Amino acid sequence: MLIQKFGGSSLASMQGFLAAAGIIGDAASDEKVVVVLSAVNGITDLLEKAIVAAVQGDDFRAVLNRIEDKQREILHELQAAGLNCPAASVFLLEQQKRSGSLLEGAALLEQCPPQARAEVLSAGEGFSSRLMSELL
Repeated sequence: MLIQKFGGSSLASMQGFLAAAGIIGDAASDEKVVVVLSAVNGITDLLEKAIVAAVQGDDFRAVLNRIEDKQREILHELQAAGLNCPAASVFLLEQQKRSGSLLEGAALLEQCPPQARAEVLSAGEGFSSRLMSELL
C-alpha cells in the first residue's frame, strides 16, 4: 500500500490538481493507494481568518466570499478544459452555507466552539477531496 500526501501548494491551481490526479492514477495502477489532500493553498488560513472575524464581530462573509472565489476559479478552469465537477460544485455551495451558519453562531456567542471550529476548518480539505475524486 502506498500513501500519498498532497499539500496546499500542490493544489493551488487546476494544473496542480491535474498533476496530482495523474500521479495518483499512475500509482493506483500498480498498487493500492491512500491519498491525503490538503486544502487549496491559502484556504485554511482564510478559514481561520473568517473564524477570528466572526468572533470579533467583523465581516466574516467577505472572507468566505474570497474562499469561494478562489475555489470556484479552479472549478471554472476545469470546466473550460472540458472537465465538469458537479460534486465539488455542490459541496462548495453547501459548505459555504454551512460555514456561514456556523460563523453566525460564533459571532453571536463571541467564541467559536471546538466542534464548529473543526467543521469550518475542514471545509478546504472537503472541497479538495471531492474535486480530486471527480478527476480520478
